[in-house]
Amino acid sequence: MIPASDSTNVQGRHDSVGNGATHRSENPLVGRGIIVRSEGRAAFVWPDEVNWVEAERNYARLYLEEGSHTIRETMKDIEARLGSQFVRIHRCHAVNVTRIRELRACGGGDYEVVLHDGTGLKVGQSFRARLAERLERIWVP
Repeated sequence: MIPASDSTNVQGRHDSVGNGATHRSENPLVGRGIIVRSEGRAAFVWPDEVNWVEAERNYARLYLEEGSHTIRETMKDIEARLGSQFVRIHRCHAVNVTRIRELRACGGGDYEVVLHDGTGLKVGQSFRARLAERLERIWVP
């Protein structure tokens, strides 16, 4: 609940709902939780909980701090749902840019993204420019 004394907060929320001036994605699922089902249970995973995603045909495996979940969704669809916090680095990998610790040269012009937990993922040649652009927007030298 919003405190009544905070009129700017109340007004700001009212305006964003009332006049449609919010910055919404065209995809209404972007930034929303992802439901993962396993063994008769449904777990809710928020995009910021996901470290990286791996494509497995028409499935995507979401890697979190503790474990992973597989959902029946293509990489293209899950990438769109996760939003701009994620960048595709390979045809079968997308990473949460807030989890990138370093970019490591592997020789021969190849690179590897190293995540905060030490996971190393190869950067595909056709995805290098997109990764560089995203990192330049986030990290100021």
